[in-house]
Amino acid sequence: MSSRLLAVVVVSGALFGCAHATYHAPAPTVANNGVALSVVSGQHCFVTRDDEKLPPPNNDNRVHVRVTVQIENNSSQVVGVESEQLRLTSLAGGSGTRTPIAPLGGTDVSVPPGQSEILPLDFAGPGPIDCRQPFDLDPANAVTVDDQPVTLAPVRLVSAR
Repeated sequence: MSSRLLAVVVVSGALFGCAHATYHAPAPTVANNGVALSVVSGQHCFVTRDDEKLPPPNNDNRVHVRVTVQIENNSSQVVGVESEQLRLTSLAGGSGTRTPIAPLGGTDVSVPPGQSEILPLDFAGPGPIDCRQPFDLDPANAVTVDDQPVTLAPVRLVSAR
């Protein structure tokens, strides 16, 4: 009985990826005009590997990261968010090996003054990347006011394990 349970656990780990992690971000990034981007709960990461004994899953050797962000608009103008402009960068390698990953799909939202919006984002990019390494979520030109980019620093995501 215990050997069957062990086999199920091993097979499950092989099919759903080898490395798992949960992330947190210690603080939001805030612009001078009062627009803030923060990472909220529910982030996770896993890596599918192509060197498993069983047939590998689709998208082998890829990192998959889910990040949920909140945009708070404490300015007097409507804030636009183009989620496909956000980038996630692994900090595992040296500066020459960093590859920004764009989110899968994209959502454009408007955030009225005094309001906030929650955006769940899914990223998938080339491996090998270890999920225990930190990531930077770079808003770059994703957040705008009057079609002008809002300057926001990247948010560091740190593994919670």
